[in-house]
Amino acid sequence: METPAQTVTRLLQALEELSGTEHSLLGAGAYHDAHVIQERELPIVTKIAELLAQPNLLAQLSPETIARARQLIKAQTQQLDQLTRSMHETRAQIDAINAAEKRVKKLTPTYRQSSGDLPPSSSFAAQV
Repeated sequence: METPAQTVTRLLQALEELSGTEHSLLGAGAYHDAHVIQERELPIVTKIAELLAQPNLLAQLSPETIARARQLIKAQTQQLDQLTRSMHETRAQIDAINAAEKRVKKLTPTYRQSSGDLPPSSSFAAQV
């Protein structure tokens, strides 16, 4: 039977693999697929957290396992920072599009009124 420390090490390896896949998907802009991977990661993270709540378990983990966990946390934090920046950039782009749309809606009635003053068959070429 597996000890809790061995279980944490095994789960950490699975989490590292999923995290690598998630990172690749996010880099490719496959946000939906990355979200699916995140949903698969959640029970693993939950189980690791439950196991680490056991007294003295952290002391039973190898220095290598602890270093791997720290590296994974660091990578996930960097990924979250990158996603947050991307989200802010996207929000700014959406706001700019919405502002442009509002300007177009304000101008549309003006252009409709001014084009109504011209005879229906007139064109720019015919006016010259």
